Amino acid sequence: MAKYYLADTCYWLGLITPDDQHHDTSLTISQLIDEQQNMLLVPWPCLYETLATRLTNNRERLLHFESLINRKSQVQFIDDADYKIRAFEMVFEKAANEGFTTSLTDAVIIEILTSRDFKIDGLISYNHRDFESFCKGLDIEYIR
Repeated sequence: MAKYYLADTCYWLGLITPDDQHHDTSLTISQLIDEQQNMLLVPWPCLYETLATRLTNNRERLLHFESLINRKSQVQFIDDADYKIRAFEMVFEKAANEGFTTSLTDAVIIEILTSRDFKIDGLISYNHRDFESFCKGLDIEYIR
């Protein structure tokens, strides 16, 4: 049975950037996902981050990313409409009340994971400080 993994921006950047510190790890994870015919869930904010100016200025990497993300049978986009307002508020609440900050993209990911609107078996991210213990509390596999 296929598993569903939410893929953070750092996974995609590692996958398409040969000199990225997570390139080899991202390649290994990608091969496992392909072999096991698992699904990748991609929140729109991760696409915004991945398709930043730095990537769009590199035609080869941009087209490589397109070939990866357009595998319709294995990639599903997650609209952030139901999560973005609460995530926006969370960014400022955490800064004011918990003494640390989180990015808006990470806040959207947290909202998606806690909503249980999607079947999510795991999170692929290299931001272990932000997500590892959080995933454990939700019984979601954390892959890094």
